[in-house]
Amino acid sequence: MVMLPSTPLLVDWELEHVATTADQAIAKHEERLRDAGESEKRARPSPERDEAMTFLREFLTGEPRFAKDVNEAARAAGIKGKPLREARERLVVSTVQRSADGKVIEGFMWTLKPGATTASTPDATTQDGDD
Repeated sequence: MVMLPSTPLLVDWELEHVATTADQAIAKHEERLRDAGESEKRARPSPERDEAMTFLREFLTGEPRFAKDVNEAARAAGIKGKPLREARERLVVSTVQRSADGKVIEGFMWTLKPGATTASTPDATTQDGDD
């Protein structure tokens, strides 16, 4: 490991036993950063995200669709990846679609969250299985 002379190194020792692992502490810190970033994203207007949200509402109304098909249709409509991802996080529930025997993942199905058919949908985060 190379340490630059100007890089300060600080170890803060606790006086009592610490039951948290380094991985847990880092994960908690990253979660706080992610939550702070999400609130900033919600505050910023984005015409591209609004367009992607409109697209998702129209494309997913009526039936669930494979994420692959949604992504292809969005690309064909000129919607870029980041606005689509942000719209998906707010509007879509993603579930794993498995084969009949349950052993093979065939893809991810996207459906609109309850109440996501209107433009006044509150911000929310996605569930597991994003793509």
